[in-house]
Amino acid sequence: MAWISFLVGLISVSLAVVSGYCQSDLAVDLGYAHYQGFHNNTSSLNIWQGIRYAAPPTGKLRFQAPQPPLQESGIQKATQVPPQCPQGNLTDFEDCLFLSVFAPPNAKNLPVFLWIHGGGFFGGSIAQYDPQFLMSFGHGSFISVVIQYRLGAYGWLAGPEIKKRESAGGGSVLLHSIAGRGSFGTSLFRQVWAASPYTPLQFDYDDEFPTNGYVKFLKLTDCYHVSDPFGCLVGLDQDTFTNASSTLQSNNIGVDYSYSAVTDHEYIQTLPSEQLTQGPVNGASILSGNNGNEGPLFVNSSITTAAEFDQYISELFSSMDNNTLAKLKRYYPESLDVGYGTGVYPALHGQDIGLHFIDQPGSPSYLTPTAMVNAFIPMMVAYITTGNPSTPEVPFPRFSSENPSMVNFNSTGKTTLTANVPIYPAGSEIGVMQKNAMNNITITDAYEFASGRGQHCDFLRSYGRYIPE
Repeated sequence: MAWISFLVGLISVSLAVVSGYCQSDLAVDLGYAHYQGFHNNTSSLNIWQGIRYAAPPTGKLRFQAPQPPLQESGIQKATQVPPQCPQGNLTDFEDCLFLSVFAPPNAKNLPVFLWIHGGGFFGGSIAQYDPQFLMSFGHGSFISVVIQYRLGAYGWLAGPEIKKRESAGGGSVLLHSIAGRGSFGTSLFRQVWAASPYTPLQFDYDDEFPTNGYVKFLKLTDCYHVSDPFGCLVGLDQDTFTNASSTLQSNNIGVDYSYSAVTDHEYIQTLPSEQLTQGPVNGASILSGNNGNEGPLFVNSSITTAAEFDQYISELFSSMDNNTLAKLKRYYPESLDVGYGTGVYPALHGQDIGLHFIDQPGSPSYLTPTAMVNAFIPMMVAYITTGNPSTPEVPFPRFSSENPSMVNFNSTGKTTLTANVPIYPAGSEIGVMQKNAMNNITITDAYEFASGRGQHCDFLRSYGRYIPE
């Protein structure tokens, strides 16, 4: 927890200095380094790209918790997007723990929007998430910080030996909300915004799945038969390590990720399915949303028969007995006549990012209908700045077990195209939203939504500890 406190302090220091910057060069003093940012005349924002928030996690610091940044002399130019963390490309850099700050001029005592990128624990970077478009709707009402973190085996390899010889924390937004069994309250953050949250199977650090993953990784790196396998991994060159990380991930595409958080009984002390129902959790409120067609990206597309499906779920949920597996199949029956829950292309997992970050006013993009952008982003800004996502156009009900209401963002006005994306059957016709599509925003019963999705949630929640999730 010392590192997280340091990171929060770093953000506070950097923002406090913003209000007193030198107009000529936007230089800030963070104690360990001086960073010179720049002013973007188009967005009217002051920007500092690539600020170190930790020492390079290289050498003996590989696998270790982030350490405070090293002292740097002179003025560091904070004008370029930092190198991304290794995620399959040998041109990436292990020295990648950076953050970028976007602030309106003379910012002082403003809410801070901290974005932790997605990517399945093995992809993503600051470069993919520029908040300037989002901030244009806020009219100088908040500050944005975007961070990078270690990916793949660099940050998420698990097992008893890793636990014994490293010290690391959790990663995703949801996991931070349950960290320390909710004992942090609002000391780190007040609002949580979970955009298309997905928690892969979360094993104990010494369970069979993470342990086998660790052994597979050792064999991929020729560190399996040495006297000190962990020390061998620490000393590996970056190219060999990155290749092994990518290979292990490519062998596990789908819901059974090679890299994900584990229950370490220190930072993450229990399963999300248990902590979220029992409480307490960190933060004062959560805004959580999913796209209507999240699932295909997480499903093994090679399964084409009922027998293959039965074998897959019996292996995936190996702790479930036959009676429980039969219940699972009743909630998710085979149906040859039922298509995807939505034919609107933006409803795929991750496609809502276009609503959050991408400004393409002159583009014929089908991913961001203008009317939807103008309704969705003000809701986000309201939540960031006030903790209440309600806007004049979209009054947002507070969810409770007695009133399980949700807002359903949809659009009308689409054109039909022939599918040419891997997750759809070849030649399928899909509906793709036009730029001028009209909004269809409704308040609906979350429990009854999509033919009673709440019953599915009840079932999965009751078996959460056995999945484990």
